[in-house]
Amino acid sequence: MFVAASHYITDKKLGRFVVSIFALSLIHKSALILLPLYFLLYKDFYLKYRTVNILVLIVCTVIGTYASFSEAMLSTSNIFSLLGYDAYAENMDMVLEDTRTMTWGPVRIILYLKDILIIWCYPYVYNYFNKDRWINMVFNMFLLGTCLYNLLVLNGIMFTRPLMYLRIFGLIMAGLTLYVLFKRKMTMKFSILMFSVISYIYISHFKLYAAGVLDSPILYKFCF
Repeated sequence: MFVAASHYITDKKLGRFVVSIFALSLIHKSALILLPLYFLLYKDFYLKYRTVNILVLIVCTVIGTYASFSEAMLSTSNIFSLLGYDAYAENMDMVLEDTRTMTWGPVRIILYLKDILIIWCYPYVYNYFNKDRWINMVFNMFLLGTCLYNLLVLNGIMFTRPLMYLRIFGLIMAGLTLYVLFKRKMTMKFSILMFSVISYIYISHFKLYAAGVLDSPILYKFCF
């Protein structure tokens, strides 16, 4: 629903965007954090320096690896409650003691490779689709979500859950990038990106199988 509503950002239809987000918040309150994105992204700006974009991602990753935001999270219980994460807000101390993080295993390495390839190949996508404003905004959403994800993920997966709204645009960018690389016959780049996407799917599924949770609701992650 948010992907559909994102068209109102590039079309500069603030009223419709606000109504869509409030409708989405009836499903989960955390959707309200999406409202500021309109003012951040309604202007069309092309992040054309792919080396700079990758360096920003690396800096966020390094900071997220060595810096801990856990203490700062102690003061966010009211925010988490407002966003519909009441269970976490009421048990913030327990959440901070939760050591489940996305460490540098095969899944995260493959995800990171995929994200870097999408960033590096984006100029091809941008020019192929004649500088389409919505596709450009999709990339900006993806880049923002990817940087924030790598900044926060080692502090606990729970803190990255609101970022799912932005990370979903990575699926769109992966599909668009594969399509453009195929059309432009960039075989090497296409093969590496396709390998990373397929590998992530099967490794994620294997982890669920090995953990014996194939009947768990978290199996939906396999689809992504």
